[in-house]
Amino acid sequence: MTGVSKALPPLMVGLAGVGVALLWFYVSKPLAVVPPAVAILLGFGADQMTKRKLDDDDPLAAIKWAYGWALIPFAFAIAAAAVVIIVAVALDPGDKPPVRRKEIFSAAAAAVGAFLVAAFIKDAEEADEKWIGARFKKRFQARYRKRFSRQDGQPASPAELAVISEADLGFSGWGRAARKQRAEIVASALGSR
Repeated sequence: MTGVSKALPPLMVGLAGVGVALLWFYVSKPLAVVPPAVAILLGFGADQMTKRKLDDDDPLAAIKWAYGWALIPFAFAIAAAAVVIIVAVALDPGDKPPVRRKEIFSAAAAAVGAFLVAAFIKDAEEADEKWIGARFKKRFQARYRKRFSRQDGQPASPAELAVISEADLGFSGWGRAARKQRAEIVASALGSR
């Protein structure tokens, strides 16, 4: 990804976190939990559809559903961004506090914010490879590893390499383009094209 497109997921997470914090402060605390909870449920639903499509030997359809899995870590990152805002407001020392107290509260809010950013929001920069790619790799290999295993004395088939290899087919990793190429190779081997 280029600079701007790489920064868009964390920006979206941050802005959505602001939205959740606004719900928390100005609408209803229980309602603020709804957007991340709905995203998590939709993410699990998409993950189950990915598994179902792989079980039906339709890897090309599975890669389309796999993108929904990103909703789960995005939901947690959005909740973390909202928590940073809520904690910063809660730790506000008020009007005219003693200087020491103000600095301690500022440091505590900064520490909590830094932890949450490092733990959740930073990964949003690599959402395709780290979140979607890692989950799809796990599902894809669980479904097809035994099915396309090498016979004794035989060279590896392209389908076997697509399932287990990291770089033997001219592409590497589990990013968007690699997932599509892997799914096409396996679909061709399955005859499901």
